[in-house]
This record gives sequence, C-alpha cells and structure tokens, in this order.
Amino acid sequence: MTFLIAMTIGIATGAIRSIFSIVMVSAMLLLGGVVMIALGTSFGVMDLLMALIGYQVGLINCLILAMVVTSRRPA
Repeated sequence: MTFLIAMTIGIATGAIRSIFSIVMVSAMLLLGGVVMIALGTSFGVMDLLMALIGYQVGLINCLILAMVVTSRRPA
C-alpha cells in the first residue's frame, strides 16, 4: 500500500512539471520516513525504501506517458 500511495504522489507531482516540487516532495518523503523510524513506530527502513522507489516509479510513469502523448500528436 505504501508503494501505491507513493507512486500516486509521484504521478501527481510529475504532472506539475516543476523540478522544485519534485525535489521538495522527495525530501518530505525522506524526512517523514526518517522521523517515523527515529520515533520507533512500525514504519521500517524497508517501508521507507519502498516509498521512495514507488515515488520514482510514479515519476517515470508520468515521463513515459508524456513522451507517448507527444509522439502520437499529429504534426
């Protein structure tokens, strides 16, 4: 579930097309995960890695979709 939520966040952030927002959301995911690990919740290191990987997959999906849409557009 963490992977799917992070992937959805990655798709939404990629649709904005702002490098600043992409970097800041990634930093917020990392900071939130580190804080949850430090507080000793049930959120572990593997959950943090899955969230970061899901975020990157969402960004890649958005990039691929943008490439497909622009290549299918008639000139």
